[in-house]
Amino acid sequence: MTHRSLARFLIIAAVASATVFVGSGTALACSCLAPNAEALLASSDGAFVGTLLERPQPPVGVEFSSGDPAPSVFQIEESYKGELRSPITVISAISGATCGFELSEGDTASIFVNRSGDHWEGGLCSTMGPEALAESSFEPESFESGAQDDSALARWVFLSVVALGLGVVGWNRWARTDKPIDD
Repeated sequence: MTHRSLARFLIIAAVASATVFVGSGTALACSCLAPNAEALLASSDGAFVGTLLERPQPPVGVEFSSGDPAPSVFQIEESYKGELRSPITVISAISGATCGFELSEGDTASIFVNRSGDHWEGGLCSTMGPEALAESSFEPESFESGAQDDSALARWVFLSVVALGLGVVGWNRWARTDKPIDD
């Protein structure tokens, strides 16, 4: 190999190496197997047919990653698994490119979710058409629809009434005790 060939080889190798390292960054892409309702139901903590109420849009003019988490709010039509409350907030990637939901507000779908700490997670790979659960052999379960706030208020009112009653009884007993009269 001549000096000229060696120099050309080294330059090409340096440019190729620089291209690989300079152009590398975090690459994210979504790849899902064809979903199967039975398998998804078995592996999920919750499942429901719901309508998307709201979902944030990717920011315009601001740097963000398609994998950034974003909340999607669904109105549950039918619950099939898990202790779910409607509306339910499900966290997913902000973009379908990284397995976030590819639904528009008003779309209805079968959603399979998993619990992660105090929130539910889901996304593109755990979403099927609304008929997937509705037409399956799975039976819907009951779910809470805003009833939790009413029951919490009812408990608070009940406990307040009990405390007030105990206070009145205590006051009456204290008031009836024989007290020395100053003459």
